[in-house]
Amino acid sequence: MSLQQALKRLTRLTDWEARSRACMASQVDALPCRDLCRLLGEPQRSFRCVHVAGSKGKGTVSALVGASLQKAGWRTGVVTSPHVEHISERLRLCGTPASDGVHVTL
Repeated sequence: MSLQQALKRLTRLTDWEARSRACMASQVDALPCRDLCRLLGEPQRSFRCVHVAGSKGKGTVSALVGASLQKAGWRTGVVTSPHVEHISERLRLCGTPASDGVHVTL
């Protein structure tokens, strides 16, 4: 495989924003993540944490995951950054913004 072919292939695998939504939905599955979890000894079974990373949409994804888990009966804490008006915006406990000096055990 030439360097140009390799770069083209990598771009197809990683440049999701250049794809149509229909194309993305047909190619996304959890198998790579499941394989990685298996190789790491199934850490998701002992950790109760979701780490959201990437360049766009982290706040939205964090809010949606937190709300979904809360609706499923879990007690949740969502930490985001940066804040817009007050630093307490960064922490939501069970869907409620934390106020100064709050202490909650999740």
